[in-house]
Amino acid sequence: MQRYPFMQPCVIREKNIVSIAFARDISRNGFGLDCERDFGLKKSVTVELRNGRRINGIVVWARTGQINVLIDEPLSANDRLLAI
Repeated sequence: MQRYPFMQPCVIREKNIVSIAFARDISRNGFGLDCERDFGLKKSVTVELRNGRRINGIVVWARTGQINVLIDEPLSANDRLLAI
């Protein structure tokens, strides 16, 4: 799946915990994020973008300060997020 540069601040929510993050890239299936704290694999999270849109997903890759999130419902090929 092709990834596109996204480069925008966002917020990651895991249950009642809110963390500041930066979305490096996006694909139809997910995000690559830099984050202020560590997340465990298979954690359910919500990525809230600066426009207020919230997208649910699961952490599928993690290392210190970075995660990849597989979103629950793939974005359509003409989703405005992929045009940024």
